[in-house]
Amino acid sequence: MGDSLAVLLRLSMQSLVSHKVKSLIVGLIMLFGTFLLVTGASIIDGLERSMAKSIVSSLAGHLQLYDAKAQDELALFGSFALGQEDIGELKDFSQVKAAISEVDNVKDIVPMGISLTSTSAIGEVDQVLRQMREALREGDKARLKSLVPNARRVLEVLASEQEKLQAIQVGQRAQDNEARQILNKVRSDAFWQGFEADPQAGLEFLDTQVAPLAPEGRLFYLRLLGTDLDLYAKSFDRFKIATGQAVPPGKRGLLLSQRIYERVLKHRLAREFDEVHLAVTERDLSIAQSKLLQDRVRRMVRLYTQVELQLSAPDAASLRQKLAGHLGQDQEAELSALLQQFLKVDDQNVRERYAFFYDQIAPMIELYPVRVGDVITLRSFSRTGYIKAVNVKIYGTFNFEGLESSDLAGATSLTDMITFRRLYGQFTKEQAKEMEDLRERVGVEDVDRDNAEDALFGSDSTLEESDEDGKSGFDEFAGLDLKRQAAQAEAETFTQEEIERGLALNAAVLLEDPDDLDATAAAIRQKLADKGLDIKVVDWQEASGAVGQFIVVVRLVLYTAIAIIFLVALVIINNSMLMATMERVGEIGTMRAIGAQRSFVLWMFLIETVVLGLLSGGAGALVGAGFVAWLGKVGIPATADALVVLFAGPRLYPQVDPWHLLVAVLMIVVVSLGSTMYPAFIATRVQPIEAMRNKE
Repeated sequence: MGDSLAVLLRLSMQSLVSHKVKSLIVGLIMLFGTFLLVTGASIIDGLERSMAKSIVSSLAGHLQLYDAKAQDELALFGSFALGQEDIGELKDFSQVKAAISEVDNVKDIVPMGISLTSTSAIGEVDQVLRQMREALREGDKARLKSLVPNARRVLEVLASEQEKLQAIQVGQRAQDNEARQILNKVRSDAFWQGFEADPQAGLEFLDTQVAPLAPEGRLFYLRLLGTDLDLYAKSFDRFKIATGQAVPPGKRGLLLSQRIYERVLKHRLAREFDEVHLAVTERDLSIAQSKLLQDRVRRMVRLYTQVELQLSAPDAASLRQKLAGHLGQDQEAELSALLQQFLKVDDQNVRERYAFFYDQIAPMIELYPVRVGDVITLRSFSRTGYIKAVNVKIYGTFNFEGLESSDLAGATSLTDMITFRRLYGQFTKEQAKEMEDLRERVGVEDVDRDNAEDALFGSDSTLEESDEDGKSGFDEFAGLDLKRQAAQAEAETFTQEEIERGLALNAAVLLEDPDDLDATAAAIRQKLADKGLDIKVVDWQEASGAVGQFIVVVRLVLYTAIAIIFLVALVIINNSMLMATMERVGEIGTMRAIGAQRSFVLWMFLIETVVLGLLSGGAGALVGAGFVAWLGKVGIPATADALVVLFAGPRLYPQVDPWHLLVAVLMIVVVSLGSTMYPAFIATRVQPIEAMRNKE
């Protein structure tokens, strides 16, 4: 047996050398297939590891729990549906935590709930009034006086807009006349003379009478994750405070995503400037050649008023001089003209003007209409369909380390579980008891449909009439102490027990050993079933929705491409071997004539293919390993937002796994053997007489 194998190996090597062209063609195909398989498998596995790292350590945890009777599947990053997913409820998180805590390998269990909320940034009128209040509170009379011209400009714009609105209305209402009188008053010199004498009274009039006439600031939406903020910060190691501070333990508060803060809440002109500068400096785009960038520049020029209206008189004068010097224009030029010229950037000046904007202009304006430390009103539809509104303080902003540039990772802001439950509209036992006590105290009676009209509008009912000015004697704010309520809200605290003994929509489970994920998930399912809790357990990939399935799609596409390439390789190798067999009919016939059996000929061809496969596959595996090692040093850049999450950062650094090399070589050998079987079978059918015919 050993001698026969040695002879077969010698013959195979001689055949490979004697048929160099065929061997080279087939060998290159084998080399490329092995190279592609090693490279593709390494990149795909690197993607999966990186995506698991970014998703597990930022939002999902290793496992997610939610109601098994939920109408929709859990999708932490959102699904393709237009509304919010209905994932049911975990009625009492403390029961879930008690059950899961008994399972080995469970490190932390974090309660969660996702809500879609809206809020409004303050408008231009509110901005200037806020600046004036701050100056008055600090006793800075010079700054307060310098803000008066800016306030008059903003109020003049408000008055003009009100006049245009009233001009297109069909009829005049009493409220319109009252608004006109108020705005005419603040446009007069007499009001501002009185303001200078008594700024406290003047500012109170502006706050109570003028500010309600101004339109609300820009509406924006927040995807909000309610959670145990302290436990979340401890469990998810990519979470980092960017500005401000963490919400103090036991306090209600909001942490805004730094990405949302910069890309949604920031001054619109600054956001447009950021995008243009980023495109030119980091993406190597040209304003002159990009219609999109040209449109952005045109928008920037139109937004100059958003800077001009925020400037105090001294700042406006100072900026005019700085802009004139920077642009080489006359010092007496109008500020509006200088701003428009400055904002019309091109490829040559965008860098220096961007630096000038943040060095000189940004400190003079409100870059963020919502600031850390502000209290904002969040609004959300409760599960009963009513709009709930909750005031909450912004304590800071945060990001996920390595994912700072990802819109996908930065799409969610954080709040505490108590605030989330109020927005969700949870009706607690205490609230139900309070409602029942209130019903008894005021004498609420149930009224059926037939008697509703008499009960509501019967003879005993009286209507309150308005006075001559159209004002009711009822004052909705009578007896309301806003300062006391604000102080109570600031002093409001809650305990850890209150966080846990309440509703959650889902929960993240983090493990001590992630490699034991499947076994731990099975143990958790069993424990929940034993406790009678009908809860679904899914891994991080399934909980991520479409984002988590992206890696499956990529793997499917890659393996399909490899399968097609291998199919083509199989046909080429088969044809090459078949042609080689036809060329070697005389050689094979001679071997048969001197006593070689058919099995010997078959093994000769198969061993020849195995040798070529091992040599070419080994070379392809080494080339692929070298290429992957090089990629592991330089990295693959994330050219799109979604790739930042997949790569767990701005670049992906794949690694070579020895298992990939072995599998790739074995697969190419198997495919090659499969493509050789038919030519080898043809070779075994060659008769000895064929050798004599070829010689004749």
